[in-house]
Amino acid sequence: MLRTRRRPEVPRDYLQAYLHYATLVSNGLLEESRRLAERLSSSQQSSETNDVPLDGFKQSVSNFVRELGHELIATANDPVLGVDFSIRDPKTGGFGIGIECDPPRHRLIRAARAREIWRPSVLARVYPVVHKVSAYSWYHEPKKERQRLREEIAKAIPKSGERT
Repeated sequence: MLRTRRRPEVPRDYLQAYLHYATLVSNGLLEESRRLAERLSSSQQSSETNDVPLDGFKQSVSNFVRELGHELIATANDPVLGVDFSIRDPKTGGFGIGIECDPPRHRLIRAARAREIWRPSVLARVYPVVHKVSAYSWYHEPKKERQRLREEIAKAIPKSGERT
């Protein structure tokens, strides 16, 4: 995947990309690591997110976040490591927050270890904050769930001048 520049397709490709990314970062090659991360996220955007329409729940979350004044990047192409949306931190240029609309149910994360330890540790390397939006709460406790999302976004992506 790294030599051929093809899209990552199987879990091995993502592991390979992550290990290469970690090596680049530990060697201080930050610009190269940023390009690799962008390549992975742009391949995610172009593949599935542009071809598959959002379901009603994800569309509702997307609309709400846009109403808050944030530009969303749809990043949900990977059923294991993807989150539904990302918001860039304008200060760093990297992702400030990943938003997940209900957890993924892929067979690779059926095991608790993969779901509760491996996946969050991999996501934490890309996203300082991963916020999970519950479909049940979104529709049954809308004010509370929207307020939770609003607060997490505000903490992760402060308006200019707010961060110290």
